[in-house]
Amino acid sequence: MRVRSVIPILVLALVVRVYWAATKTGAIENEGAVYASLAASILAGKGYVAITGGGTFFLFPPLYPLLIGALSPFAPDLETAGRAVSILSGALMTVPVFLIAATLYTPPVACIAALLIALHPLLVGYSAAVYSEPTYLLFLMMAIYFALRAQQLRSYVPSALSGVAFALACLTRLEAFVLPFAAVPIIVLVNLRKLRRALLASGILLTTFILLLLPYIVFLSVHTGQIRVEAKSPIFFALLQRMASGMSYREAAYGIDSDLREVGVYLKPPVQIVQSTSVTRSDLLSYLAAAGPSNIAAVVRALIDRRVGSILLAFLVAFGLLRTPWDRERISRELLLLAMFVALLGALLAVQWFPTRYVLPLLSLLIVWAAKGIDELTNWVTGTSASLFVGPRALLMPVWATSRTLLVVALLGVAFTGARYESELTQGYVSERPIKDAGLWLGNAAPGPKMIMDVAAIIPFYAGGTLAVFPYCDSATTLKYIEKKKPDFIILASHTSDARPYLRAWLEMGIPDPRAIPIYRTARSDGGQIVIYQWGSGSESSEGAGAGDRLHAARLLARAAGAPSTFLSD
Repeated sequence: MRVRSVIPILVLALVVRVYWAATKTGAIENEGAVYASLAASILAGKGYVAITGGGTFFLFPPLYPLLIGALSPFAPDLETAGRAVSILSGALMTVPVFLIAATLYTPPVACIAALLIALHPLLVGYSAAVYSEPTYLLFLMMAIYFALRAQQLRSYVPSALSGVAFALACLTRLEAFVLPFAAVPIIVLVNLRKLRRALLASGILLTTFILLLLPYIVFLSVHTGQIRVEAKSPIFFALLQRMASGMSYREAAYGIDSDLREVGVYLKPPVQIVQSTSVTRSDLLSYLAAAGPSNIAAVVRALIDRRVGSILLAFLVAFGLLRTPWDRERISRELLLLAMFVALLGALLAVQWFPTRYVLPLLSLLIVWAAKGIDELTNWVTGTSASLFVGPRALLMPVWATSRTLLVVALLGVAFTGARYESELTQGYVSERPIKDAGLWLGNAAPGPKMIMDVAAIIPFYAGGTLAVFPYCDSATTLKYIEKKKPDFIILASHTSDARPYLRAWLEMGIPDPRAIPIYRTARSDGGQIVIYQWGSGSESSEGAGAGDRLHAARLLARAAGAPSTFLSD
């Protein structure tokens, strides 16, 4: 196996991702703002607290924020550090994918698989964004490669390395928790004649996995008062219980009652939800029975979507898997990869909603089989041409090269036509730069701690504030809630105006309360606008300086800047 073959592809992957980040991105993504705020909290010694406040944060495991923090001394800011972690992870992912394909098939197939990973538009886009998926995929592919090596029982070192990589994947995204338990039975099954060694290899894998997860398990158990390996499912099921009573997702997540009590799941401190919600096996099975069929349909639709590769990807995968017969050797060789695919698919049956990035682990495995399909189809075309062609076989080389190139270009081209409109990536495109500018403006105008009411975390992140989320209710109740929360600033933006029933009217006509004073307005490239209001002029805010002082500072800064996009209230 010539590992050096992947080095040019690795360099290509890195260059493409750096170029994408430098030319296509203009603002941090909403989820990225939460990850970066966790890194900032860790660096400041404040614990594992997000921009949303509410105490210890349980929804995201800590490895990605820790990596952002570790890289922050070498980056100008946390946003850049987050993108750098994703870029490096996304580029390095070509190596374990190459090794997986080379272990299962041949070096040419491995090169095709690594090239598809390097250039697939979805993988490139997410690798230039502040999302945890590229880091998760890197560790996941490493774990699968080492599990394939462990299955060969030539050494116990791959077993330990696989356990380590599975744990790192789990500490990046909790969905990986089930994967080592799916890998171990396969290692035993294909090595029944060497059962003792197989059991020892499996035990080493699981032991290293659990040992590396143990500090996080202790962390969760201490902060929740319960023995827990994760704390996301209680929050997830608390939300489901409210939705089962007839509420929409937004009401279940962000609702308040008539007494202004925060009853929405995401408005409460996470520890309160975890401690008050119990999830039984019956609850889980009932949910899977109800949601499973629709989620399977969603997975199928996602996997044949243009953003992934359309029907062409499915055809190449089928061709790679089925063109040649399966004997016992091939079954034992490929069974683990199939088990990983099924386990990842099973994890998706429990999700509440289905963003495209959730299928990236499935896409990464499908690319390995699609690379095999490209190789098989190229050989079929070349072989058919040879049987019909009379002349020197050397003249068939262009047919072989052209077929392979066209298939790679076609798959990537189809994916690009859809991936460039991926909604979670467009949050960070250059066109969203006005959001960043608004946040930076507010941070300069009112430095120090401040509470900012908004739908998303992006502007509060750039402004250095804490996010207070708009409640889901009517306008009058929201104004009472704002009076209770006493935020320093309120953000209205056209791109989030449909998230609450009253926001569009407020954006068009202004917030119907004299305490809301507009201090900044800027246009968006799509014709919309972003407006920043100061709340409670002349009174003391909940954090930091008086609101009157903040407004005065904002006016002075705007006058000095002379920015035409900024307006001041008299």
